[in-house]
Amino acid sequence: MKNENLYGWVFVYNPYTELWNAARREDYSLLFSAISKKSDKVLRSREVNTLIELINKTEGKATKIASLLKNQVKHVIVH
Repeated sequence: MKNENLYGWVFVYNPYTELWNAARREDYSLLFSAISKKSDKVLRSREVNTLIELINKTEGKATKIASLLKNQVKHVIVH
């Protein structure tokens, strides 16, 4: 299956920030919380395809995502 790593992820578009947000299903509530701005469990990007690529590249595993973004800011924002 092509996008099997996306299973269990929730994607939401915020028209105010013009960003796509993604979080694991168990962290779904963070997508609608002010806490999400400080949470490394929420990924953000201007393009949903960037989030999809990141999740697929890391197999959706938090440790691999953290390792890949080690020298990056906590929130992924891609223009």
